[in-house]
Amino acid sequence: MRVDTRFETPYNSILVSPNNSRSVRYSVFNDGANPKSDLKTTVYTADGKISSTGSKSSNQFSLQPGERKFFNIIISPDQIGKTELVVSTDSPNYVLNTTERIDVYVDNRPNAAREVSGIGLIQLYLLLLVSTLYYSVRL
Repeated sequence: MRVDTRFETPYNSILVSPNNSRSVRYSVFNDGANPKSDLKTTVYTADGKISSTGSKSSNQFSLQPGERKFFNIIISPDQIGKTELVVSTDSPNYVLNTTERIDVYVDNRPNAAREVSGIGLIQLYLLLLVSTLYYSVRL
């Protein structure tokens, strides 16, 4: 028995400055044929650096087949560095084992967004070059 869980962010990480908050959407979807009841979503961090999300759990909820529930998770980091936001959905009636993780980078420098790992300028140039070559060969 599984449910589909995911962060509704288009990125692999979150950048936030200290003592500010950021909202992250998380969803739980029942993609099975049977209703699922007594589901509970818990939000925590691996190292406890994000104070507003530590040990917060939702009330128990149920999902009908094809139904999705959204959660708005507010994160408020108080220390500079990298941490990991962890969200787990469990049930006492089913073995779900659904845990999602996303990296949270906390930095107050103006250019910190450029230093978060991901697609850089060189990768974008290479992607543009390869796609131009690919389409020119096809023509």
